[in-house]
Amino acid sequence: MLNVGEVESKGLELSVFGTPVITDQFRWDARLNVTTVDNKVLEDGGFPFSKTPFGALFILRVEKGHAIPEFYYGKQVFDQYGNMTVGPAEFRGLVIPPVTGNFTSTFTLFRDVTVSVNFVGATGHKILNLTHEALRLAGIFDGSYTPEVRAAFLAANAKPNAQRTPAEIDAIKTYWTLANRYSDEFLEDGSYIKLREASVSYSLPQTWVSSVGLRGVDLTLSAYNVLTITKYTGFDPEVSVGGASVLHRGADSQSIPSPRFFALKTSINF
Repeated sequence: MLNVGEVESKGLELSVFGTPVITDQFRWDARLNVTTVDNKVLEDGGFPFSKTPFGALFILRVEKGHAIPEFYYGKQVFDQYGNMTVGPAEFRGLVIPPVTGNFTSTFTLFRDVTVSVNFVGATGHKILNLTHEALRLAGIFDGSYTPEVRAAFLAANAKPNAQRTPAEIDAIKTYWTLANRYSDEFLEDGSYIKLREASVSYSLPQTWVSSVGLRGVDLTLSAYNVLTITKYTGFDPEVSVGGASVLHRGADSQSIPSPRFFALKTSINF
């Protein structure tokens, strides 16, 4: 195996932190980090890469002069009778978010109670929601894809091309737009803000713990993956069928979402 490629990756990282409020009984510490990433393939060794892990769909591209990787595949093309073909492959969106960030706030009350929250987010990228497509192809109807849409398609598609009415041609186009992965219907905005962690800690009074020979006892209740704000209609905008692999990521096909879970921790200092 030879390393025949070269990639340039550059960006900016901004970090702002401080203590906006501090009194005898209250303290607020906060930190905001924002990172931008811009990468480009400088050399591909003459071997541009297109990966097709989902049948005939060319999803990702790694090629000289382009980001690594990109959504790169054709769009739907309809003839005068509503029959669908796929046009030439073209750029459809970025896979890796060009902008990410996180925000952490810690509030300390009465020196004994600490409340912390950690938000993460990303924007500027796309997700191919193949879970949505799979549900529709399996006959799971929703607000747009209805039994009437499918029935109208089956009736119109059974007719010879020249016998289809304008309404039947529209019915065929509507069906393929709602139930075919080449449609823009399934390539969604992947932007999100997620409350990654929220926790509450309480330090037992020193008089309590010293009476049993301890220096300190802290109790912490934490919750993870608490809330997600996104326009993405899938389960979780952070996961994909390819995991974190650069050459296989970006498509959500029945991917397992990040779990929400809770933890109770105890810290004892002797």
